[in-house]
Amino acid sequence: MKKLVISSMMLADRLIPVHYPPKGNFVEDYNEKVHYAVNAYLAKTLKETDEVKVLLLKTTGGAEAGEKNAKVFIDELNGINSQIGAKIDYKIIDIEFDPSNVEFQKIFTILANEIKEYKKCDLIADFTYGAKTTPILLLSVLQFVQKFFECRIRKILYGKVEFEKGNIISGSEALYDVTPLYTLISLTNNMNTISGEKALEAINEFFEL
Repeated sequence: MKKLVISSMMLADRLIPVHYPPKGNFVEDYNEKVHYAVNAYLAKTLKETDEVKVLLLKTTGGAEAGEKNAKVFIDELNGINSQIGAKIDYKIIDIEFDPSNVEFQKIFTILANEIKEYKKCDLIADFTYGAKTTPILLLSVLQFVQKFFECRIRKILYGKVEFEKGNIISGSEALYDVTPLYTLISLTNNMNTISGEKALEAINEFFEL
């Protein structure tokens, strides 16, 4: 199966491996520490027959650490995959630390063209790290490629960790499936209703599912 993975690289040079137990039953727990939350998910879902393209978003504001952190991601997933045997290709995409319309357009176009080559793929995204504007941009890209390139948005992930005085608070670690947030955005964008009250009723029903 064709899968495409998008993950933002951490800007700072302080990556810490973490055990990310899943919040909910959307994936089996990978009982090992990883630097990138999505790799815990991939460790339990990759198959030998998968063809995987990984896009690593590296913000140039932390260029030196970004390059190093991208290598950590690649080495980590390759280590996991050594026991699986999937075909994985990587591409590092530089993102300027510049929240301007010009930069947004450039990154949107680059990502859309990369994903277009993997049309009708299963798409998995990790929003844990990266610049604050990156998740908003990625959600826009995901909606675009789902509509025009028939991609299936399988999982949008977020790895949560809390710190106190520079140390991880034990028990705070968790892997979240935030795909329902994407579904909610799609729902509101395509909602046709006669009133805001009925729209809110529909949203409340969505959260009760």
